[in-house]
Order: sequence, then C-alpha cells, then structure tokens
Amino acid sequence: MAQKHALIVDADREFALMVAAALRGEGLKVGMADLSRDPLEEIEAAKPDIMVVRAEGGSTGSGYALTSRIKKHKLLSSTPILIYTTDPSSETIEAHRKTDTRADEYFVLPPTPPYPFEQLRERVRETLSPGQGAVSKPPPLPFRPTERTGRLVMDAPSTPAPTPSAEPGPRDDLGELDGRSATAETKVQMLRQKLRQKQTELAKEREQFRAKEREFHEFNERLVEKDVEIQSLRMQLDDASRAAEAAERDFERRRREFNQTFERLLEEKESLEHAVAQRDAHVGELKEEVQAAEEAVQDLLDTKTELEAQVAKLGKEITERAEGVALIEGLLDQEARQKEALANEKTVLEDGIADLETRLALFSQTVVELRGDLSEARSALTDRDEADVRTLKDREDAVAELRADLHEAHAQLEALEERRLREAEEAAAVLEQSRADAEERVSTVEAGLREEASRLESAVASLEQELADAQQDAESRSQASGVRLRELEQEIEALSKRLDDAIEENIASDERIAELEVALESARRERTTAEDRAKELKASFERELVEARAELKNAKRELEETAQALRKNENALSISKETLSLREGRLAELSETTAKESKRREESEAEAQRLRLELDGRSSEVGRLQGRIAAAEETLKDARARHEQLEGRNAAVQTELANERAALATARAEANERQTRLDALAKTVDQRERELADVRDRVATVVAERERVVAERERIGADRDRLAQERLDAIEAEKRLTAERDALRERTESLASELERQKTARQEAVHARSLLEEQSAAKLEKAERQRTAVEARVAELEEQATELESARSALLEDREASNTRIEELEQQLEAEARARSELEERVGEATAEVEAKRAELEANAAAGIENEQANEDLKTELEEERARAAESTRRLEAADERLAELLAEQAGREERFAELEADLTKKTAAVEQSGSSLKSTQDELKTVRAQLVRLEEEHKNQFATHLTQVQDLERTLVEMRDEKDEIETRYLKELEDTHDQYQARITEKDEAHSKELENIRKTELDAKRDLKSAQLEVKRLKERLEKLESEKEARPNASDTDKQLEALVREYKTRPPAARPPVTRARPRDGEEPARPARAKPAEKTGTEVDAALDNLFGDAKPDGGN
Repeated sequence: MAQKHALIVDADREFALMVAAALRGEGLKVGMADLSRDPLEEIEAAKPDIMVVRAEGGSTGSGYALTSRIKKHKLLSSTPILIYTTDPSSETIEAHRKTDTRADEYFVLPPTPPYPFEQLRERVRETLSPGQGAVSKPPPLPFRPTERTGRLVMDAPSTPAPTPSAEPGPRDDLGELDGRSATAETKVQMLRQKLRQKQTELAKEREQFRAKEREFHEFNERLVEKDVEIQSLRMQLDDASRAAEAAERDFERRRREFNQTFERLLEEKESLEHAVAQRDAHVGELKEEVQAAEEAVQDLLDTKTELEAQVAKLGKEITERAEGVALIEGLLDQEARQKEALANEKTVLEDGIADLETRLALFSQTVVELRGDLSEARSALTDRDEADVRTLKDREDAVAELRADLHEAHAQLEALEERRLREAEEAAAVLEQSRADAEERVSTVEAGLREEASRLESAVASLEQELADAQQDAESRSQASGVRLRELEQEIEALSKRLDDAIEENIASDERIAELEVALESARRERTTAEDRAKELKASFERELVEARAELKNAKRELEETAQALRKNENALSISKETLSLREGRLAELSETTAKESKRREESEAEAQRLRLELDGRSSEVGRLQGRIAAAEETLKDARARHEQLEGRNAAVQTELANERAALATARAEANERQTRLDALAKTVDQRERELADVRDRVATVVAERERVVAERERIGADRDRLAQERLDAIEAEKRLTAERDALRERTESLASELERQKTARQEAVHARSLLEEQSAAKLEKAERQRTAVEARVAELEEQATELESARSALLEDREASNTRIEELEQQLEAEARARSELEERVGEATAEVEAKRAELEANAAAGIENEQANEDLKTELEEERARAAESTRRLEAADERLAELLAEQAGREERFAELEADLTKKTAAVEQSGSSLKSTQDELKTVRAQLVRLEEEHKNQFATHLTQVQDLERTLVEMRDEKDEIETRYLKELEDTHDQYQARITEKDEAHSKELENIRKTELDAKRDLKSAQLEVKRLKERLEKLESEKEARPNASDTDKQLEALVREYKTRPPAARPPVTRARPRDGEEPARPARAKPAEKTGTEVDAALDNLFGDAKPDGGN
C-alpha cells in the first residue's frame, strides 16, 4: 500500500513541526508548504492526499480563504482538507461550514499545551478513509482542453500574422514595393529562424530549470523530514521528561503516604503509650482502693457495690493488658521475621559480593579495553566527553545522594523499628510486673475475702459471667487489633515493594533520560551544525546571488547594447535601402521629367489643351493626350495640326463652360426659390447629410490609410515586441537558472572540502568568459566602425542625390506649379459639381418628405378623429414635426450660407481660371516662338539623359557594393553570435558537469562521515552505558564492603578469618585496574577480534584467588547455587 502524503500549511513553523511530528507517527509522509510563494503552486507540485491547513493564516491569507481557493480549483477541488485552529470560538467555523467551499473536517486545538494530537491523528485517519462519515463531494469537473490548448499554442513557435494585402499604388512605386517585400520576407525568415533557435534554447533551459527545481524540492523535503524528526525527538523527550516528572511526583506521593502511614503508626504508638500510662494510673488507683479495702474490710458489705465495680474494672484492665501483650507478641514475631529476612539478605549480599567483584573486574577490563579502542575517537571529542562525564558524574552524585537518602531512610526505619521493639519489650516488662503486682494484690484480697466467698458466690457467679463476656469482647478486640496489625504490616511491605519499584523505575528512567539527553545533545549538535551550515549556505548564496545579479546585469546591458546596435544597423540599412530605392525612383522620375519637359517645350499647346480637358475629369483623354504628345515628338507638323484641333476643342470646352454657368445660374435661382419654400428643414437636412458625407469620406480615407499604416506598424511592432519579450523571457529564464545554478554551486561549495579548487575553476571560467566577451566586444566595435564607414558613404551618396534632386527640382518647378494649379481647379470644380448634384437631390427628397408630412397632417386634421388620445398623440407628433421642421429650417439656412460661400469661392475660381487661361495663351505664344530652339533643347536633353544613365549605373554599382558589405557584416555578426552562444553553452555544460561531480563527491563524503559519526556515537553510548553500570556496581560493592567492614569492626574479638578478609579487601582495593582479572568483551565490534585476556603478574594475587579466599571465608553463609 502506497504511503499517504500530507501537506501542512501553517505560518507558525514550530507549531507546524509539532503537527508534522504527530502525523508522522501515523505513518504519513508529511511536508510543509513554503509560504514565501503561492501555496497553490506548492500544492500543485506536491499533489498531497490530504491538506492540513491552519485557520489563522499569515501573509498569504487565512486558512478559510486558502480552502476556498483550493475548492474552486479544477484540479485540486477533490483534495480532502482538514482545518485546525486554536481559536475556541466556533462562530467562524460554523459560518464556513455553511459555504460551498467548506473543508472536509474541522478540529479545534486548545491555545496552550498539552495538545490532543491523538484526536488530530484520528480525524486525519477518518478524513483519509473513504466512506467513514466524510462529506460526499461531487465528482470533479471534466477536463477542458482549452487551457492546455492555449498553453500548447503559447509553447509552440509563434509565427507572425500574414501581412494584409496593400491596395495597388501608382506604377512608379511597384519596384520599390517589390524590393521592400523581398527584404521584409528575408528579415521575417531570419527572425523566424532566430526565434526557433531561441525557443529550442529556452526549452532546454526550462528542462534544466525543472530538473534543478526537482532537486531543490527533494532537498527541501529531506530538510523538512529532518526538522519533523527533530521535533518528534523533542516531543519524545518532552514525553519522557513528563513521565519522569510523573514518576517523581508518584514517588513523592508514595513517600508522603509512607510518611503519613509512619506518622499514623507513631500516633497509634503514642496513643498506646498514653493508654498504658492511664492504665498505670488506674493501677495506682486500684492499689489505693485495695489498701482502703484492707483497712476497711468491715466496710466491704457496705462497699459491695464498689468492690463489684472494681472487679469489673480489673477485668477490663486485664483484657486490655492481654490485648497489649498480644500486640507486643505480634511485634516480636514481626521483628523475628525481619531478622530472618535480614539474615537471608545478608547471605544474598554476601553471595552477590563475589558476583559483583567478578563483574567489577569484567567491567573494569571492558572499560580499559573500550578506553583503548576509543582513544583516537575521544581525542577529537575531548571537550564533549568531559562535559558528558561531568554531567554523568553529577547525575551519579545525585543518584548516590538519593540512594544515601534511601539508605538513611532505611537506617532510620530500622532504628525506629528497633526502638519500637525496645519500647515494646519495656512495656511488656512493665505490664508483666504490673500483672504480677496485681495478681499478688488480688491473692491478698482473695485471702482476705475467702471468708466472705460463701456470701458472695452468687455475686461472684454473676461477676464471672460478666468477666467471661468481657474476655470474649477482649478476644474479639485482640483479633481485630491483630488483623489491623497484619494489614499495617502488609501495607508496609507493599510500600517497601513500591518504593523499591519506584527506585528501580527511577534508575531506569535516569538511564533512559541519560540516553535521551545524549540523543538530544547529538541532535542539538547536528541542528547547530545544520544551522551553521545553513547560515554559511545562505551567506554564500547571497554573495553568489549578488555576483550573479551583477554579472546578469552586465550581460543584460551588453545584450541590450548589442541589440540596440543591431537595431540601429538594421534601421540604418533599411533607411539606406529605402533612400537608395527612392533615389532610383527619383532618378527615373528625373529622366522621365526631362523627357517630358522636352516634350512639353515642343508640344506646350497640346499639353495646355490636355489640361483644359482634364477639368471635366476625363482620365482617358489624359492617356490619349500623352500618346499624342509622344507622337508629336516625331514631327512638328503633326503637332501643329493637333494644336489646331485642341484649340477647337478648347472653344467647345469654353462653350460648355458658358452653358454650365447658365445652368448654374438657373439652378441657383431654383435653389433660392426652393429654399424659401422648404424653410429651415432643407437646410438642416442638406447640412447634416453634407457634413456626414464629408466626414464619412474623410474618415473613410483617413481610417483606411491609418488602418493600413497602423496594421503594418502593429505587425512590425508586435513582432519586435514579441521578439524583445522572448529575448527578455530568455534572459529572465537564464537569470533564474543562473541563480539556481549559483545557489546549488554555493551549497556544494559550503559542504565540500574542495572549495578553493572550485573557486579557481570558476575564476578561470569567468576569465575565459570575460576574454570571450572582450573578443566579442572587439568584433562588435570593428563591425560598428565598418557600419560607420558605410553610413558615411551613404551620407555622401545622399548628398550627391540631394544635389541631383535640387537640379531635378529646378527643372520641374514650372511643370509642378502648372500641374498643381490645374489639379486644384479641377478638384474644386468636381467637388462643386458633386455638391451641387447632391444638394439638388437632397433638396428634392426633403421637399417631397415635407410635402408628404404636410399632406398627412392635413388628412389627419380633415378626418376629425374623435379619439382624444389620438388627437393628443397627433398634436405631439405635429409639435415634434414642427420642431424638426424648425431645426431643418435652421440647418437649411446654414446650408444656404454655406452655398453662398461656395458660390463666392466658385466665382473666385472662375476668376483664377480666367487668369490661367490668359497665362496659357501667353505660354502658347511663347511655345510658338520657342519652336526654333526645339532642336537644341532636344540635343541637350539627350546629353542630360546620357549623364543620368551613367549616374544611375554608378549609383547602382555603389549600392550593390554597399549592400554586399552590409550582408557580409550581417553574416559576421550572426557567426559571432553563434560562436558566443556555443561557447556559453559549452561553458554552462562544463560547469554543470563539474557541479555534478562535486555533488557526488560531497554526497559520498557526507555518507561516509555520517556512518563514521554514527559508529562513534554507538560506541560512545555503549561505553558510557557500560561505564555507568560498572560505576554503579563499584559503588554498590563499596557500600557492601564498607558494611561488612563495619560489621567486622563491631565484633569484639576479630578472628583470623576477619583479618584475612581485611587483608584481601585491602589488597583488592590497592590493586591497579590492569592487574585485575581480565575478561573478554561482551559485544565485539564488527571486524574486530575478541580481546585476549591479559595475564596477571605472578607476584600478585589475581581476582580468582580473592574469590577463592572469599569462598573459603563465606562459603557456609552462601546459599546453594551461589557463585
């Protein structure tokens, strides 16, 4: 069965570690979310089986908000969630339960420890177990491929959108457009190739980044597991501490109970002593009464009642004394049993002395061997061992003090018991003496009263009966006292056993505490080492990060400068190409203009007639006139004939213009009449429609042009932005990967012992990279110088082209001025004609509409509709129509004003046209006069054409040369970039290989070091445990030897055996550890041979001889089976 995975989201890391340690005991694989990033990303990466979220959130928001986000997430909505909180109020939980995004389980923890982690584990188990009270959740929504498709589209190589087809332009720009489209296609293909290359590199970088991220995630998981394990050990240590405290409290409670029981027994003893004293006093009283009876025997008959009372009292006293005697006898029996037990214990102790001495010798030899084996390990851990030894010594001293207190308590108890026995014996003797005195007095009284026995037989019989009853009562009381004494003895024995058990448990708990403290100390040292290592890693990581950021910043600045230089080069090249193409076009236009100028000089009359015909907007006649001009170059006679024809056509055109003027005057009169009839409605309609038409035309033209330009710019800008964004993304990804790589490198450098060599290698690599960057910078500078030379040459060509353009402009001034004026007049006339026709049409439509409205209103008024509501509606509509009519009237007035302005402008145009006609007539006369100079002009024109052709060829050759140079520079730049990318890739690969090798070495060394430390710790723990046991045994042996010595000294006459024992003990104490009997090691380590027993010196007695001597001395006292 696969191990379940739980993810904890809690801003309090310490509390999260406690929860993780509790869940880890359940067998779950526990992880903790990193709150420095979005928890949803952490959850998507970890894919846990259950989420454990704390309601009190930190900077990322509350747990309720995070639960809502998870439940709304399409892929994470089915993950079970348990919310725990330390807020005792349940209002927030109940409110969240009622929401659609509620959690699967809620658990409230107390604000202060102890925390019920068992219940939390049970809740987590129930939440993970299907069908056990869990809230049924709807099945997850089906996966929509939209997001994935979008992601695939984003990851796929992006291609620029197809450029919209441009509208056909003039024929003169076709070559320029073809050249631009070919250049754009070349650039687009080159950009696509670079884009695909960048995408491939970006994919590789992404894969490397994902691998590094997985490694970091695994390392983070291991770190979290270590933290959880440390927290678990802490909790176990806390549990052990609490158990030890509970044991101490239990021991204290038992000690208090024992003290209370002992005090109660003392109180009972005091009460018994007080009762004995009372009885003694009563005996004194009885003596006085007996004396009074002896003195006044004659008064016995009178005092019969008093004597009977006295007899009854004496019977009671006898019964009580019998009970005291029985109690004392029980105490004596108990003391006898205790003496027997002490004798048996003494025998056992004597038997154990030999065993302990043997074990002491064994442990001493083991300690010597362990010290010899651990000498090298302890040389590196001297300080820590001394601290541990001091701690162990302190604990041994504490244990010794406790044991001394215990022995002192036992001694006090024994002294108390002896004192009680002595007091009981003295009390028994006193009671015996009292009983003897009482019996003597009774016999005296009986002798004195024998005479009256006959008289008192009946009374004596009754007294005997009462005495028997009293005796029975006393026996019952004696039995009850015996039962109570036995119960007390059993309680004392139970308390003794419990005290011994508590002492053993305390010893065991001390050992366990010592082991846990050793483990805790090692864990603390490991944690301190890990924290120091983490701090070093963090510091080195920050230093490396700063260096990496500086390097990335420099690289980014260099890349930006390179990109900017390339963009400048590209812009300069494109501008140069466009300038050259424009110059070529201008040269072509110049040649054509020169030819046309010669033709214009030869056929100015035909050109003037063509210009007049162009006033009517006849484009077909323009071509025919151009053909006629070309044909007129062959012969002057045909030109003059066409000139006569054009003059006739000019007269016809003038006639047509006169007719148009008359028609315009008639239309103006009709328009005035209609304006008076239509009022403001026609003006408004005309103005609105004219304004709308004008605006639409202008907007359509401007928008079309702007859309085309904007679309082209947006396409180019989008391509440029996309490439820039992709370049920035690649740089950012490279930055992140470099930061991750540097962090991992820093981590390995801090853990490895080969730090200096790696730094040297890295410095060499950085130096190599700087050399490559310097080489690249030198190449870029060389390319920049070449580009500057090309730009200078282009500037020279532009200056030459400017001079040619100025010459060409000087030649075209007359023609451009004439064409401009004629075109303006032509456009104005066409606009006036269109406006006039549109105005007439709109005025007619508006007039018909107004007439229809009026007829409708008159018909409705004549119909006499009886419905008032309809009349009101009609009135309302009539008022609206009137308002619209008024508005139309105002607009018609404005249109009339505009028409007047147009008429004034038309009059001005007519005047200008008349002036142009006059100028044309003058120029025609000048052309006729210049017919004689036509031949010389044609010769000059041929010469200029030849010069233009020669210049054009030179410019083409120069342009081809510069274009070749630019292409060479571009190829050089591409090769340099490829070489730079290849070097960087090779450098990164070498760095990664070196990093992997260092990481593998460091991992191997860490594992070997961990194993070595673990072996040393195990050996040290075993040695300490054995040393502690040996010290305890030595201490116990010393105590028993001291006890035996004290017993020996207590004897009045020391025998030879005692002297021999004393000599053996003195010899054993003064013997060095190396001369004591050797033993083999109890648990030899793997790969080691058992230690050979060392030979004792022949001059000294070995431990075996001492044991034999002890056996001879105490052989009779040892039980069977003793060593």
